Amino acid sequence: MLERCGGSKKRLVNDDGSFTFGYESADGSFKEETRGTDCVVRGKYGYVDPDGNKREFTYVSGNPCDPNNPNEEEEPESAEYHRFR
Repeated sequence: MLERCGGSKKRLVNDDGSFTFGYESADGSFKEETRGTDCVVRGKYGYVDPDGNKREFTYVSGNPCDPNNPNEEEEPESAEYHRFR
């Protein structure tokens, strides 16, 4: 389901349950990001440099999770954490 948000912005709920959003500005800068069902965010962004070259960067962020276990317990904090906090 693609929904236009005006201009060149977009939001998309993918068939696998992941969520994608992005935009592109008139100056050529852009960002597109997908939050996967594994809780990991993958994306890219870019711009046009002063020489007219398109620069693009990709990234991955987050800790994987099990989408089939919504009640996943967080690991208890260790004594080491409390001692040096």
